[in-house]
Amino acid sequence: MISHTKTIGRKIADKLLKTTYTSSGFYYRVDLLKEFFEEVLFVVPRRNLTIREQISEFLKRRGENQTLIDSFLDILEEEYDAITKNTLYPTIEAAKKQMENIPTFILYVPREFTDEETDRIGQWVRRNIAPDLILSLRINPESVGGCMFFWRGVYHDFSFSHFFKKHTEKISSSIKKAYEH
Repeated sequence: MISHTKTIGRKIADKLLKTTYTSSGFYYRVDLLKEFFEEVLFVVPRRNLTIREQISEFLKRRGENQTLIDSFLDILEEEYDAITKNTLYPTIEAAKKQMENIPTFILYVPREFTDEETDRIGQWVRRNIAPDLILSLRINPESVGGCMFFWRGVYHDFSFSHFFKKHTEKISSSIKKAYEH
């Protein structure tokens, strides 16, 4: 049973990662799946609703959008019957454990982004940096006017603040010269 739950957990993680670009988004979706199955398995007995109806009803009650509903349906249509009271928690843990194997691209940004902006950044990063990474967004107001990121053990700073500090002497000198004339 252990290897079976790991396999299902890996499948769930792989499917979630197709439409999830951030580590926080991934964990949020895994926790939503856990809540859904806790409700279905422990609280509300499975009614005469289709899988599609059950997941749609559950996610709509939480204010989720159709994209997330479709993503969950893709996962659940294949894995729904394999998750039971005995396999739920080991399966969820196996899905979360998959994150340990995924390279993380840490991006420091000056403000929080909308889900749409985050998805666009995630898509760009996967297309241009590596197709199998996960994005970890961190808020840092000093990254304004550029960005800062950490990838493969190396920190890169392309922020305005960094370049301003780096060239303060030249900037001050230029300003002084301009006022002297």
